[in-house]
Amino acid sequence: MVHHVLPKLEERYLATIGIYAYKVNEVQLKIMKIRRKIQLIQAAINRMESVDLKKIDEIVDFELCKY
Repeated sequence: MVHHVLPKLEERYLATIGIYAYKVNEVQLKIMKIRRKIQLIQAAINRMESVDLKKIDEIVDFELCKY
C-alpha cells in the first residue's frame, strides 16, 4: 500500500506546490542575474570606465552557464 500512496502524493505535490517551487527558482535566478549585473556596473563606474551593458549582459550570461 505504501508503494501506491507515495507516487500519488508526489504527483499531487508536483501538481500543486511544484509549480510554485519552479516559479520561485525562476525568480531567484532573475534576482541573481540582476544583482551580478549591478555589481559589474558598479565595478566599471569605480574604475571610471564606460558602462557597456551589452558586454555586461554577455558576462552575466556566461557566468550563468557555469552555474
